[in-house]
Amino acid sequence: MDTNGEHPLRRLRDSLNMSIDDLAANSGVSARTILRAEQGKALYPGSRKLLCQYFKRSPEELGLLPSWRSQKRASASDQVLLSGVDDMRRRELLRVLSLAGSALLFSVDWEQVGNTLAHPAHLDAKSLQYLEEVNQHYWQAYRAAAQKSAILNDVLSHLNALAQALRDVQSASQRQHLCILASDLAQLCGEIFFDASLYMDAAQCYTFAANAAREANAYDLWACALVRHAFLPIYDRHFQEALPLLQVAGQIAKRGDGTLVTKYWVAMVSAEAHAGLGALDDCRQALDLAEGVRDVKRGMNGTWLRFDGERILEERGTCLVKLGQADLAEPALQEALLLHPAPTRRRGMVLSDLALAAAMHGEIERACALGSEVIQIAQLGSSGMLKKSLSQLQMQLSPFVRSSSVKDFSTQIQLLV
Repeated sequence: MDTNGEHPLRRLRDSLNMSIDDLAANSGVSARTILRAEQGKALYPGSRKLLCQYFKRSPEELGLLPSWRSQKRASASDQVLLSGVDDMRRRELLRVLSLAGSALLFSVDWEQVGNTLAHPAHLDAKSLQYLEEVNQHYWQAYRAAAQKSAILNDVLSHLNALAQALRDVQSASQRQHLCILASDLAQLCGEIFFDASLYMDAAQCYTFAANAAREANAYDLWACALVRHAFLPIYDRHFQEALPLLQVAGQIAKRGDGTLVTKYWVAMVSAEAHAGLGALDDCRQALDLAEGVRDVKRGMNGTWLRFDGERILEERGTCLVKLGQADLAEPALQEALLLHPAPTRRRGMVLSDLALAAAMHGEIERACALGSEVIQIAQLGSSGMLKKSLSQLQMQLSPFVRSSSVKDFSTQIQLLV
């Protein structure tokens, strides 16, 4: 984009007195894609190539390169600008800059990906591998991003392209592979919507993901889609509605890969649902089963299945808080907090549970102090999950509304954008 804020493609189109529909008809690129390009959104290589061929210009001249490809290292003057930012924001900013730098080294052949999606009938093993690498890239970006919704448009565009390829592919084995890729990415879309508290959108993503995994006979992937769907009623405190989904997920996981941790994740989330219902014995039984994850080596894939032994502590603490057993919850949560020194969403969730435990003990000032740290983390990325946890803490503190600490805390929540 040039210095006056007008996108180079838009400027060139206007100079030729062309409407978006005119350009779409002449170039073979859809009007919607052209509009996305002029808004600075990334394009698939095939669309970029058509526009470059039509105008006989380079991608740079048309402003069509993905923004992460044109990232530059921060100059010395840029570093000076950081001096007025608080330490937490500086750490997050440096982490994001590191992510941008690593993206420059990402080795996916984007031209190959674009051609693959444009010609799904000619898929081969190498092309499918490229598509899988794109999915992995988006999961990595999601985990590193403070604001999860920042990658949503690109993820949705890629998911839409996979869905279109599914309609045109002819080979049964290739269709199975595309179903797996589509289910994988749909679960990522669901997580982004879930983090933004857009639960209906998340539910649609998880339903699609479950159906696609079922068609592919990808049992672990299918079970994980159902577990993610079960989180929706859990976070709305409709714990009873989550249990049927989790029971089905458990049965499906038994048909999956025994070397993966799927069944242990099902058990962990089931424990949280039982805890919400106050079912102590059922919760303990599920927690004991989930502990088996500690004995599994390399049982995750880093994308749609990321449950490991580190999560046991924080999840156990969450369950104990839900059961009202603050004394037992606190040691587990304190230990879990040491595993998350950076201001991430996971640290924020552990802090939220610690604050609830403190409030249960009547330690109001400590609960408010912990809640204030959660607010600082939420300000970094606008996480809907953290905001919901803050609302629950505020409700727990409502009997102490006259306290100056609670008043200040409530004011901070009101100012949280």
